[in-house]
Amino acid sequence: MALNLDQLLDTSISDLADLPEFKQPPAGAHRCYFNLSAKKVSGEPALVMNFKVIETLELEVETDKPLEAGDEFDIISTMTNEYGQGLVKSVAAKACAAQGVDPETATLGASFAPFIGGEVIAFTGLRVDKKDKSKTPRNFVTLKDIVFDIDAFLEAQEGGEVEQVEEVKEEPVSETKPAAAAPKLGLGLGLKLGTK
Repeated sequence: MALNLDQLLDTSISDLADLPEFKQPPAGAHRCYFNLSAKKVSGEPALVMNFKVIETLELEVETDKPLEAGDEFDIISTMTNEYGQGLVKSVAAKACAAQGVDPETATLGASFAPFIGGEVIAFTGLRVDKKDKSKTPRNFVTLKDIVFDIDAFLEAQEGGEVEQVEEVKEEPVSETKPAAAAPKLGLGLGLKLGTK
C-alpha cells in the first residue's frame, strides 16, 4: 500500500500490514518451502536460508509445540568466516547430490536454483549462546540436516532402506583420528520420521 505523507495520519490502523513473525523452531523435522537470499547482516555479506513451514513432522522433545503452517524461520550464514561458509558448503553439497551435479564445479546459484520455492525437510536443533552470560541464555537455531529429494528420502524410509544421513557440519571437525561410525537411528539425528 502506497502512502502519501500528507495522508499518513489519516490512514486506518486496519489498513496497515501486520508485523511479520519469525518463530524459533523447536528441535525436530519440519517440512518447509525453501528460499534463499544474499544480504548484508551487521555489515557482513551473508546467505539467508528461509524456511516457510508446511508442517512439523516430528519433534525431538515431545512436549515442544510444533510450528504451524505458514510460520517462518531463517538460518543466516555470515560468509566472512569458516563456520558460515562451512554450513553453506555442506548444504550446497546436499543440493548438488539431490540433482546429480558435481559440487566441485557447481556454483552456489546453480546448486540451489532447482529448489528455490520447493519443498525440503529441515532438521533443526538449538544451540545455547555461549557468549551470553545472563541468567536466561538465548538459544540459536541450528540446521542439523536438510533433505532436498523428499520423495527418495520417504521411499527409503518406507522400504526400510534408511541410509545414515550425514549431519550438516557447523564447526570444523578434527581429522587426526577417524570418527567412530554413528549408530543407525533412522536419520542419524535421534528422530524416527513418520509420514502423515
